[in-house]
Amino acid sequence: MTPAKTDLQNLREKIRALNSLFNEDRLSLSASDIPQVIVILGSSRSGSSLLFHLLSQSGAFWAPQGEETPFYRVNGLGWVTAKEQSDALRAPIDIDTRDQIFEFLIRDLGRRPAAINSTYLSQCATRLLLQWPELGLNPENLADVIRTNARNATDATSLWLNLTARLNLEPGFYDLPGPKSRNLQLEIPRYVLEEPPYILPTPRETPTAETLKTAPLLLKTSTNAYRLPWLKTLFPFSEIRFVILGRNPAASINGLMDGWLSNAFHSHNLDFVHKLAIRGYSDVMAYGDRWWKFDLPPGWSDFDDAPLPDVCAFQWRSAYKHIFENTGDAKVLHVKSEDLLSPQKSAAALQAIFAFAGTSAVTPVDALRTRPVMASQSPGPARWRQREDVILPLLEHPEVKGIAQQLGYDLSSSVELV
Repeated sequence: MTPAKTDLQNLREKIRALNSLFNEDRLSLSASDIPQVIVILGSSRSGSSLLFHLLSQSGAFWAPQGEETPFYRVNGLGWVTAKEQSDALRAPIDIDTRDQIFEFLIRDLGRRPAAINSTYLSQCATRLLLQWPELGLNPENLADVIRTNARNATDATSLWLNLTARLNLEPGFYDLPGPKSRNLQLEIPRYVLEEPPYILPTPRETPTAETLKTAPLLLKTSTNAYRLPWLKTLFPFSEIRFVILGRNPAASINGLMDGWLSNAFHSHNLDFVHKLAIRGYSDVMAYGDRWWKFDLPPGWSDFDDAPLPDVCAFQWRSAYKHIFENTGDAKVLHVKSEDLLSPQKSAAALQAIFAFAGTSAVTPVDALRTRPVMASQSPGPARWRQREDVILPLLEHPEVKGIAQQLGYDLSSSVELV
């Protein structure tokens, strides 16, 4: 299920109207104004959301509020209309589409926490339109609702709780802190521009034409694993460096299974493309015959009736296979997710990233004290052992073994499988 071109055009016009209502003029910027881009790469459930959250809060990077995928999709990119298609995008990108992506991406950038201001409210309004494209939200009414609720908000969380209540939106769609319940099986929209759980925008310092050049741009979305040649044409004047984030495959595959069986992480509605019969998913989830979750690798239709563990192992190895194939001549830093959460190694792992990017943290960040981000289950050591009877055989796949070795994991050692 994909939106019509006219629907996307109307949505872009609504976003521009909202920006005008908040007196947010477009920055006169182009691809040549981005000197350096740092891209976090890894499979889904590798811990990249946590790393992105930490780095984007450090003040060392300009970063969007979350994944940049909605800005691609609102400009007509990344929709799947045939089973031969995937999350891969063809290079090069045409200049008009690139300019439109920059128009929306630049408005979403920020660094360092700041007070709630009109720019932040404009970003909130844009995200609401991208998250709920089928609700027909009126720009003028939406701007009034946001301004009214912002007067009584003490922070971003209280603002978004007020907004979801005022607009009658299900708060379970959002990555809110604290206990939450998601009951989305019968309420998922026909299509999504942003994969739920939706991000909670936070107020941050925003760039000017001058300050944008003073720090690298930071990007993170798992589908970039299949878009690296295309990404280089999106930023043709920038130096692009890649942080490849690894996590041992047992934990990642288990996390993918958790996500498939949760009420979140919907990416592609394949209702009019291909019927899914994934065993252990399609037969237990209400929407399991049509909604694919997480990234959609090339060759996905060969797994349309496979057992869910096989699908998840396929997703894990496909992501890294494409990453390694397309970063051979690039500047690359390897980081382990486990190191970020180790009391002994976390600070050094983060410092290595800042050094690699040629920048430094302005605001201290601590992975050990940060709440889980975009998590389907509470984290715990070796949680995958609950499924070891199905996961251990997957680790015997030659590609899984080879990729794990490239990432620095010895699958013959139980110490590595935490």
